[in-house]
Amino acid sequence: MPSLVYRIVVGVKVWLAKHWKGEPGETFRATVGKLSEAASKHIDSSNAADIAVESVRRVAIGKISHDHSEVVRNYAEEERTRIEAELARRTLRSQVRQSESKAEQEELTIRKLRDEEMLRRLELFAKLQEKNLMPIWDGQGRMTMVRPSKDFDWNGVLDALVSPDEFRDEPPKKRITKSNRRRSKKR
Repeated sequence: MPSLVYRIVVGVKVWLAKHWKGEPGETFRATVGKLSEAASKHIDSSNAADIAVESVRRVAIGKISHDHSEVVRNYAEEERTRIEAELARRTLRSQVRQSESKAEQEELTIRKLRDEEMLRRLELFAKLQEKNLMPIWDGQGRMTMVRPSKDFDWNGVLDALVSPDEFRDEPPKKRITKSNRRRSKKR
């Protein structure tokens, strides 16, 4: 039977010749010698080829398994990223619709409050004119009532009570928004 020669290649950095020839070098050479003896005793030359083939096969399987797991991990990461992007895109559409709807509701609420305020101011004016009373507010916001003279200009008070930009000659045109377009398309 052919015998196998065992060889170990070791990279050793020797700083000085005295290190190689001295105690560290002797320790290294003794250790390598003992490893060689142990390998020759425990590895039978008849099955050394089988051991080498098995070792190569295991290394190859390990490498393939590692590469496969890397590919699967990369695919899973990419898929997770795609799912997150799609979810964010769908959520964004919903958030835009909600914010548009909320803005429209707030605008309607503001209009309603302005209309109610205007109505209350006009009602107050009519009641005070009927009773010939005029409100006066001091610096702290406290109101007192006084009776104006007989020739008091109530129309001037009405002009001051309601600013000209609050009344228009024609009603405001309806703003066209995305939700208005959707509603008109459904009809």
